[in-house]
This record gives sequence, C-alpha cells and structure tokens, in this order.
Amino acid sequence: RKEVADSLTENQKNVARREAFFAENSGRKGSIEDCAWQLCEHPFVIGGGSIQYGRDGEEFIKGDVAKIFREKMRGVKWDGSLRFGLPLYAPKRDSTDWIAVARRGSTEFDDRLRNLMEELNL
Repeated sequence: RKEVADSLTENQKNVARREAFFAENSGRKGSIEDCAWQLCEHPFVIGGGSIQYGRDGEEFIKGDVAKIFREKMRGVKWDGSLRFGLPLYAPKRDSTDWIAVARRGSTEFDDRLRNLMEELNL
C-alpha cells in the first residue's frame, strides 16, 4: 500500500484528497479516513485541509497535522504516526478506490470547469 501511495505525484494525491473532502462533506461519511488510509497519511491532512479556488480551478491545501494537534488539542505534540489520536482503522468493503481517483488525475468537475472557461474565452 505504501509503495503504491509513494508512486503518486503530489498533484495526483491532491485530486484524491479533494474528492474525498467533497465526498465527506456531501454525506459520504468515512471518505476522508478511507482516502487517508489508502494514501498512507493522517486523516487530518485531508480533514484539516481546505479548497482554494482560483483561475486554474480548485487547489487542495493540506491540513497541518502538527498544528491541528497543538492548537485544537491544547499543546499535544503529534508523533508523526498515521493514526495518532485516532482508533485503529479497518477499511470498508465498499470504499472508493482513491488510488484510482488519484491516477485518473482530473475530476469531472475540473473537466466541466475547463470546458466552461473555454466557452467563455477565459
């Protein structure tokens, strides 16, 4: 799992992170945790992240896990582990293949936005 996650570029990982972020916020509970597990990173990287909108579309800004623990957990120092402060994670049978999402690259939203911007000559 780690070798596969390490083979992805940061841009590919950001596509998966963004999609999991949107999925979670659209009611698909567990998407962030599942995506983080597949990408071998702490869920706060995604859950504590944000989406920045710009001329080139959306960009995912990763959450600062150490800062989240320091500020929200009253000075707790993150030890760098993938599940620090969280219970063990068991992958779900019906989970999304976030690695495939990352490898695909752009999302349907990106494609629609790109087409719209071309139509508007932007």
